[in-house]
Amino acid sequence: MKHDYPNGHATSNMLDRLMRSQNKYFEHGQHFHGHFSSANKRCRAWAILHNYYPWGQNAVKNNNGQHCPAEKLNKKRYHKNW
Repeated sequence: MKHDYPNGHATSNMLDRLMRSQNKYFEHGQHFHGHFSSANKRCRAWAILHNYYPWGQNAVKNNNGQHCPAEKLNKKRYHKNW
């Protein structure tokens, strides 16, 4: 099997999981029916919500006890049950 980019990185499982989640979100929303502005808002909403999804135990340990990407970025935990 010949590779066009032998030094390129292979697709990671982390990226695959992210893309599967995003694909489900858009599939359940009937893709982008409607105006471009509503599709843009739906895409932005997914990204914001995804930043608050909690990490697993190993990721929390590797990120100094921070529980999600938003907490790591903002240096603030908004609620202990999120």
